[in-house]
Amino acid sequence: MKYIILGEDKKEYGPIDGETLRKWVEGGRVLAETPVRNAMIKKWGKAQDLEFLAPSLALQAEKLEEEKGVKEKGFAAFGSLFRKKESKKPFIDGTSFKNRYLPAAPGMIHRLAAAFSDGILICVFFIAIFFFSATAVKSGADPNVIFLKAFPLFISGIVVYYGLTLGLYAQTFGMWFWGLIIVRPDLGEVYMGRAYLYTVLMIIFSVTTPFFIFLNPVKRSIPEYLTDTMLIQIAARPKT
Repeated sequence: MKYIILGEDKKEYGPIDGETLRKWVEGGRVLAETPVRNAMIKKWGKAQDLEFLAPSLALQAEKLEEEKGVKEKGFAAFGSLFRKKESKKPFIDGTSFKNRYLPAAPGMIHRLAAAFSDGILICVFFIAIFFFSATAVKSGADPNVIFLKAFPLFISGIVVYYGLTLGLYAQTFGMWFWGLIIVRPDLGEVYMGRAYLYTVLMIIFSVTTPFFIFLNPVKRSIPEYLTDTMLIQIAARPKT
């Protein structure tokens, strides 16, 4: 049996056999409401009226639903980057979040205060490196060679400090003092690999962070997005 299809452009396509019609349905070319008629009969019906097309139409509907779900999730994920959210995840007893508080992203003031506190410790490390470098130069060492050794050592020290403290305790000394902690968006723990990656990205994007935090209502920096982490205040807003 042959069939004729009436397209959206009001043109007729066919005649085609039943197997081809099934493939057109599964491929999305023919929809449930598409006009279809027997090539030998002038009366039009709809694709959904043909019983043998029911499985193909069901498969088509399933595919459309999956595609719709993927698109909606994609748009939702993109929109969530610039939409402030409140966590509704319940806190579990026996964790670090014993007090019933909703997490809130810290503003730039708390971030800078924590960075300044950590900077004091880093300055001590810098002074120690500077002292030994100056001593080596006075002893006759090449200043350029000393710099090429001291600078990577200083950067490595920063990476180790942030990586270890964030990986082991989820906060540096400065973050602890100002009540900040790094977690995953689901409030899970941040382990060593993610902590070191966050540290490296933090150094790379340090200049952009103040502007990004100021413009972004969610208050997450570029390193936080790239490592799927977030800074929160440990005790922020009581639950209502």
